[in-house]
Amino acid sequence: MTDEPTDDAGESTIDFQSRQLCPDGGCVGVIGAGAIGAWHSRIVAEGGDALAAVCDIDRARAEAAAFGARAYDDPDAFFASDLDAVIVATPEVEHEAHVTAAARAGLAVLVEKPVAPDMAAMHRMAKAVTEA
Repeated sequence: MTDEPTDDAGESTIDFQSRQLCPDGGCVGVIGAGAIGAWHSRIVAEGGDALAAVCDIDRARAEAAAFGARAYDDPDAFFASDLDAVIVATPEVEHEAHVTAAARAGLAVLVEKPVAPDMAAMHRMAKAVTEA
């Protein structure tokens, strides 16, 4: 539960559209805008101005979860954007590709559970992160 200001109908009164993205650095991106990814996006946006980008294969879903941040439907463009960290909230079969791309881009990574579909994929992700 957050202490987000709400109106009488329980709707957020935070003006996400007029905020400045990452004025003090620490830009966070979220890849995956389903229920969990949208939740992460909202929490990051509510915590300040750090949400810089949201990516999903469904651009409309990315836009809905962006809260004024940039929306992408292309993971390559997302990982090439000006981010410092990424939250991976895609289906677990996509985690390895997204964690590896984030590591190659030099980003800090938080990955949702389950981390990987099997131990081999988890070891490859760990190797990608430690070698980045």
